Amino acid sequence: MSENIQQTEQIIEIIQSALDENRPQDIAATFTDLHPADQAEVFNALTDGQQDMLLAVLDIPSTADLFDELEDDEALDAAEGLSTDRLADILDEMDPDEAADLLGDLPPQVAKQALAQMEEPEDVLPLLAYPDETAGGRATTDYITMRRHITAEQAIQFLRDVAPENDVPYYLFVVDSDKRLVGVAGLRELVIANPDTPMQDIMDPDVISISAVADQENAARLMQRYDLSALPVVNTNRQLIGVITHDDILDVIED
Repeated sequence: MSENIQQTEQIIEIIQSALDENRPQDIAATFTDLHPADQAEVFNALTDGQQDMLLAVLDIPSTADLFDELEDDEALDAAEGLSTDRLADILDEMDPDEAADLLGDLPPQVAKQALAQMEEPEDVLPLLAYPDETAGGRATTDYITMRRHITAEQAIQFLRDVAPENDVPYYLFVVDSDKRLVGVAGLRELVIANPDTPMQDIMDPDVISISAVADQENAARLMQRYDLSALPVVNTNRQLIGVITHDDILDVIED
């Protein structure tokens, strides 16, 4: 048995013991210090009652991180015991693609109420239109877009402001005034460009993209074939509606 597995089993015992003794506050920090994958394993080792006790003492960002890591059915089970307003706060903090998946699995009335209470429902609404098995269903709305007239210097300053909270900071997707995808630029190209160079001259106009209604397996094959870290997803008008990251499609690639 590896040392990591032993440590995880010990942590499970510690957390279970504290919850059985009605001391959830004592182990909240211990739980949130774990790697997200270990959090999911520990959480799934708890009884339903223990899970409810733990969720009651976790803050919103920590709960969102946990839900992002859980399988869809596990996140759904955990969400069923939450109030609608707390669920809405958690959905706002989750990765948009994971939040859309959870909303799609919730009873329609609960999903409707949660959406109504979310501060940023626009991050997930475009993704709800597509089944989970499609490129659109796999995409996230957490990406960075630029207009083609923006200079390299302006783009870098914008990145400093938004990249720390973004899932796809290594690609900049260039769109026109109608949000149609017209190009892509990597960080390297941006950094070495003259500060006054517009994105129009930095971007690659031959950007590889996929239709939102395409099968997720087609997206996985494209990403493997061209060694892409992120794949833009477009609608029938070539408007950018999301981006698939390697992590988003990893399970399809492994299968």
